[in-house]
Amino acid sequence: MQKFRVTGHVVWPVRPNVDKTERVVEVGESRFIVSLEFPSVYFVDKELKLANSNWCQLSVSWRQPFSGTRNAARKWASSKDGSKVLIEKIERAQHAYVDVLKSEFHENYDVHCIRHFGPLDWPYVCVQFAGALVFKRIGSSLGAHFRSLRSSLDSLPDVCRRISFEQRTLQRAIDLAQCGYPTESVLLAAAVLDAFVQKFLRALMALRFIEEESAEQLLRNVMTKRMATYLDAVLKLASGHSLAEDEPGLFERLLKVNKQRNDAIHNGRELARADAYEACDMVHKVAMYLSLVNADVAPQLRAPKFFT
Repeated sequence: MQKFRVTGHVVWPVRPNVDKTERVVEVGESRFIVSLEFPSVYFVDKELKLANSNWCQLSVSWRQPFSGTRNAARKWASSKDGSKVLIEKIERAQHAYVDVLKSEFHENYDVHCIRHFGPLDWPYVCVQFAGALVFKRIGSSLGAHFRSLRSSLDSLPDVCRRISFEQRTLQRAIDLAQCGYPTESVLLAAAVLDAFVQKFLRALMALRFIEEESAEQLLRNVMTKRMATYLDAVLKLASGHSLAEDEPGLFERLLKVNKQRNDAIHNGRELARADAYEACDMVHKVAMYLSLVNADVAPQLRAPKFFT
């Protein structure tokens, strides 16, 4: 097993009023060298240099273990799966660094202007593996400097309609995942599903002439395995359907996300962006299932769109 040097350079779309620095940051059992810099010129490509005083650069370095030759390691690092692993490590090191800054300088206004950034926010990122460039990407905020074709907003109505609570909150959960807050995204997605399902069950029970107070008491008294009970036994009582019986695969996804949510709250588990995407997609799939059970009382939710 060899270890190869990896260095990721991430451009942040801010220029905080702080000094440049370099520190060692621990993430679990791993250690990363993280440096915050303010270059006057960004060498985006051989023929493209960008001078910009409104951004800064975060560099993350570590030694990546790999069982194989240098050429095999570079090939892996250049692949979709390999670059995904490296980008996720860079993102986690970045989040840990921002957390340390905010903790150590908790009363400093300049530091608290720095927030977490997801890959979607990065104007530019490049990764070097064993001395070779294996990945680079120009983000939308940088690409806008060179593209003349804009996204058309002509379809936006003159009077914008009100978005349902479930839809706008699920979208915010997606935004959190894409902007560097995956754990918070899962917690919010789980809260959206809880609210959606309870609202749906109340409406179903009202159709069956169950008094509102009785329905409320039934839902409130479910203290353990809430979502599993709501979408199995309670749903069966109210509609004759059960997610566990009708869609066992989706029911297992629900249980998995609920366990991650509990681990995050009770055990301090840090979740990844992939976990957040899974949670948001699961919420949408459960909402689609409930609309098949009764479309009249289940508001339609738009399918999540993820940009990485």
